[in-house]
Amino acid sequence: MAVIYIDPQKCTELIGLAMSSPDPKVRSVCMWAFDLVRTVVQANIAEMNAPPAPPPRPTPAPVGPQKPRAISSWWPGSIV
Repeated sequence: MAVIYIDPQKCTELIGLAMSSPDPKVRSVCMWAFDLVRTVVQANIAEMNAPPAPPPRPTPAPVGPQKPRAISSWWPGSIV
């Protein structure tokens, strides 16, 4: 997970610039940047509050050809 530091002073300046600028393009870019910061903060908070991931499931036994066993190992009373 990446750590992103967000300076509250810069966010305040960004909002102030967006509110005071007569240029609609400047306001638009500032609000877009602020929305991006807000989205990152909300995602980080959601990730911190998320429940821990469940432990990994055990891997199943391998499937495939197995070494044949002697009949004496499984047949009761076998003389082989």
